[in-house]
Amino acid sequence: MSEKNVLPSEFLFIERGWFSANHVVLLGDEAPVLIDSGHLLAVDETLTALAAHGVDPAAIGLLINTHGHSDHIGGNARIKMLSGCPIGCGPLTAKWLRTNDRHNLWLESLGQVTEIVMPDFVIEPESWVTLGGMRFEVIALPGHGPDTIGFYQPETKVMICADALWQNDCGILNALIHGPQVLDDAQIALDRLAALDIEIAIPGHGALITDVAGSLDAVNRRLESFRCDPTKMTWHLVRRIFMFSLLRYQPVVQADLVATLLKLPWPHEHAQLCGEMPSGERWDAESMLEELVARFLERGQARLDKAGRLWSTVQR
Repeated sequence: MSEKNVLPSEFLFIERGWFSANHVVLLGDEAPVLIDSGHLLAVDETLTALAAHGVDPAAIGLLINTHGHSDHIGGNARIKMLSGCPIGCGPLTAKWLRTNDRHNLWLESLGQVTEIVMPDFVIEPESWVTLGGMRFEVIALPGHGPDTIGFYQPETKVMICADALWQNDCGILNALIHGPQVLDDAQIALDRLAALDIEIAIPGHGALITDVAGSLDAVNRRLESFRCDPTKMTWHLVRRIFMFSLLRYQPVVQADLVATLLKLPWPHEHAQLCGEMPSGERWDAESMLEELVARFLERGQARLDKAGRLWSTVQR
């Protein structure tokens, strides 16, 4: 069975890439329910993708955000303008949006842009909500974002898990923003997912997860490796932020990309946690970024065009 036919007919899964989050559309009611609206800088692509799957953005009846990162909330303003739909999210996301908490939303550190739209209502974890004519249990999934909520539908055994679980991976864990307990929080989220009878998990990025147990096992092993060597957690984070940045600025000359990123806090904040260079010296921000470029080119995750500009080879 192909991925597009795995889900029950009430669910529409639109896979994006690693710059803009996936979308889930629930089709059981007269008005579609959209979960996560993608990145502001890809909002036109979002509207095109929805229309290509038969969903009129102006007809959306409800928009839900799983958490407050820019790649999940960036289309809120445009979709609300087109449809007039109310927007719901978890209590922490609502608090951060209402107070323009750019630190916890990762906007300052990562140099992100988005349009802050005030939520219309709050969805409490450990409650039940009806979306698209189906009942969902709301599950708190901390770790990648302490504000993350997921949605479990017990009859279909489908779990909308945002960035708490990807296929054999998970979203980055940012201890500098959310504290050293992020590893414990991520473990709590995995344990909550493992306690549910899930046949299909819908991640915030990447393909549908049909081997849920296998992905949970892979992420459990990853978290254990982070506990044994915290520098691995830092490299996991900076690789993915760098990939996200390359997708944003491509095509770009390497020196220009490095110069742009050095103006942001995150390379300086995280380089000091990357351990030692082969020379025995501590990593600095510029050396770390140069190393990331070299690794991406070596592994085929980036390429140079004839003009010497960098492109990502992963799906935007």
